[in-house]
Amino acid sequence: MNATISVVIPARNAGRTIGETLESVRLQTHKPDEVVLVDDGSLDDTVAVAFRAFPGIRILRQPPAGVSRARNRGAEAATGAFIAFLDADDLWEPAKLERQLERAAGDDAPHIVLCKMQNFLSPELAGKQGVSEGDLEVRTGYSAGCVFMARTDFLETGGFPEDREFYETVEWFERARARGYREAIVDEVLMLRRIHAGNTMLRRSTDARAAYMRLIAERLKARR
Repeated sequence: MNATISVVIPARNAGRTIGETLESVRLQTHKPDEVVLVDDGSLDDTVAVAFRAFPGIRILRQPPAGVSRARNRGAEAATGAFIAFLDADDLWEPAKLERQLERAAGDDAPHIVLCKMQNFLSPELAGKQGVSEGDLEVRTGYSAGCVFMARTDFLETGGFPEDREFYETVEWFERARARGYREAIVDEVLMLRRIHAGNTMLRRSTDARAAYMRLIAERLKARR
């Protein structure tokens, strides 16, 4: 079985975190065959830091087009049989790729292998209002950073929707399930999502809530 793995990392102005993110990729017990960073119009030192942290990294550049376009472009350009996504401010536990590959390559393999995830607070948010204990609970990772699957299967879904700023993975999972894609979950926390002051969901919480309400309205309309 061809078990080559491509890691796709979308990044915009991630110079402060991309080094640590890439270190978590470098420390994987099953090394990826390539890491593709799609720079989404960064104005800081994201690319320079990435090269220093991971010299063999592939860099694709694009004008600012959003995280979904960056992920999709990375997937289109990747060469691995399997693909995994990681945002430029998040981290993986060392066994993440190994555990997911074991499940993806086993008997009755699912189309999508997920894992458990947990949020963690960046130091500047310690003691700040607006982050509850519930935000730090372990949960099943229905987020891009937990997805591991065959690259061709991902491409056949049409990729993440590029016209949504929020909850783009919700729509993608719905399309994947409509295609009959089966999911499995590795029951370990293998992805760590950083909560920091620059998170889009925190900075634009009003817009995110409005997008969530539109999403609910769309789903109710579709059921009528």
